[in-house]
Amino acid sequence: MFEEKKHLKVLLIEDNEGDVRLIWEILSEIRNSPFYLEVANTLLTGLQAIDKVKPDIILLDLSLPDSNGIYTLNRVRDKALNIPIVIITGLDDEITAIKALKEGAQDYLVKGRMDSDLLKKSLLYAYERNKIFIELQKSKEILDGNLKRVKWFENAKANFMINIIEGLLNPVLGIKEAVNFLEKVKNGKCTSAQQKKLKIIRDNTVKIYDLMNDLLDTVRIETGIMNLIKKEEDIIKILKEVIKNNYKKAIIEKELLPGKILLNIDSYRIARALNILIENAISFTDKNKGIVIGIKKSDNEYNFIIYIKIYGNKFKDKIYDDILKYDFYKRIEENEEYKTQILNFLICQSILKAHNWELKFGDSERKKEFVFNVLIK
Repeated sequence: MFEEKKHLKVLLIEDNEGDVRLIWEILSEIRNSPFYLEVANTLLTGLQAIDKVKPDIILLDLSLPDSNGIYTLNRVRDKALNIPIVIITGLDDEITAIKALKEGAQDYLVKGRMDSDLLKKSLLYAYERNKIFIELQKSKEILDGNLKRVKWFENAKANFMINIIEGLLNPVLGIKEAVNFLEKVKNGKCTSAQQKKLKIIRDNTVKIYDLMNDLLDTVRIETGIMNLIKKEEDIIKILKEVIKNNYKKAIIEKELLPGKILLNIDSYRIARALNILIENAISFTDKNKGIVIGIKKSDNEYNFIIYIKIYGNKFKDKIYDDILKYDFYKRIEENEEYKTQILNFLICQSILKAHNWELKFGDSERKKEFVFNVLIK
């Protein structure tokens, strides 16, 4: 049983004198009644009484001389936002009363079926339910405020990280440009040892540059602010370049369509996503077996499919099930050994999703190899 307030002001908005008298009599039958009754006989006087009386509960007849039906409830509810309203209705108007519950009334009572216990319970329960609702609303407001603050701090942290990484990228780009310049110097001015050192510097600078871009994209993915620089590019050319960068790592067979396929894309990021898929495909391929990379026209809603076939079961044995079952961050937490690969898949999938492309895993039609499919709209 709810804890009862010592004094509850009840505002009865009712124009029928007989019904008013009946409710007076019912309330008077309640032993140690906590209720104090105030009466208004029109909607206008009822709205005025809300300000004057400041009731804890409102008993409302929807049929008044100056108002009728759900409109009556809406006017009272708009005036008394935090006050519970109990509808009183006749036997022939229960449907309207039920509609009133959907519009925000706490309860309804039918004239002729009320007794002291029923009225007391209805009023007390309406009051307590409303009190709980108000407390929940306050808690929600506090929670929303805390979430906004947390989001602000997260965005501030993300922006700080972005600024730091972008600041570091500039000197890395400077090193890349300097190395490119030195590599163009005539062979006679650079010894073989110097050329090798330059190559080491160049390769490691490229790795640092790619890692920092991956970190930058990861932060942008978390905050939803990944900005793409799109223009029309030949996806066949990009595929060939990505294959060329990986051909020394494994046997790579090509099944590319002839000619050009021009797409509106961020070529750097698409190349990065494809490179991630190829690197992972190579790592999951059985020893002495290669991978097949191809692009074909699609028969469904997609225009093209880029596919990478893997020969072997290592991918499925390691993290395939986890990749399909859980969200990326949960996968990273639960698969410490493969967190780098999973994080790479997160970056890859986010890049593809930003282009409205889709990444799917699955067996080939012949069930002899495992396939990464990039679906292009």
